[in-house]
Formats: sequence, structure tokens, C-alpha cells
Amino acid sequence: MKKYLISLLGCSLLLLWTEQLAAQYTLEVVVEGIRVEKKGVISLGIFQKGSDFPAVGAELKGVRLKVEGEEMRYAFTNLPKGDYAISLFHDENDNLKLDTNLLGLPKEGYGFSKNFRPRMGPPNFEDVAIDVSSGDQKVYISVRY
Repeated sequence: MKKYLISLLGCSLLLLWTEQLAAQYTLEVVVEGIRVEKKGVISLGIFQKGSDFPAVGAELKGVRLKVEGEEMRYAFTNLPKGDYAISLFHDENDNLKLDTNLLGLPKEGYGFSKNFRPRMGPPNFEDVAIDVSSGDQKVYISVRY
């Protein structure tokens, strides 16, 4: 009987440990300050550490949302625990890229997690990383035009 109880306890602990390893989280992104009159779409991407952040096409998951209001929300689901970064741009002309001027400065709205405001060029992953390891998260990003 004692062996049986020890085995049962061991299996229960193993199950709990496995469940923690397989935990999946949700990261909800709230995009604020969208210029609705510009129409187009919000191109939103979530990146993992080690990816080519913030390059289009290097996202873990990406989505394009038709602009329908000054504030929009999207939830990235089933994320394993870890560090993530969010990048977005307001693709006003729906040409699948962030348009820039002759100096390389954005002509369309853009934003990053932690509302990071880069001075020259895009931020590093570490500047905008969000830790998703203790539960679901919500981040607010204001579009910068």
C-alpha cells in the first residue's frame, strides 16, 4: 500500500510539473491613437527572442487588422512562457510595407511594445521585450505618426 501511495504521489507531481512546462498564455495588444481617416490596416507582429526583430516576415505570429476605430485590440494566444516583442505599423495604402521618406524616416504610423520611442532606427529586442511567464498579459501601444 505504501508503494502505491508513493507512486500515486510521484505521478501527481510529474503531472503538475508537465502542466507548468506546457502552460500557454495570452498577450492582448491594445493599439491606441489610430488615425481612422487614413484607413488602411494595422500590421501587427509578435516576435520571439532570437528572431530578426522587427523585420516583416520574421514574426512568430502576424496579423493584419482593417482599421475600424481609434483603438483596436488583438490577442495573441497559446504562447509558451518567454520573452516577446510587439511591432506594428499603420499600412495606410495596404502595400504590405512601412513606407519611408528619402531619409528613411517612417511616413506611416508605427509603434512598439513598452511604447518605446526609437531615436535612430528600430529598437533592439531587449528594449521592448515583455516577459510572459507568470500569466496572461495586456500591453498598450500608442501609434506614433
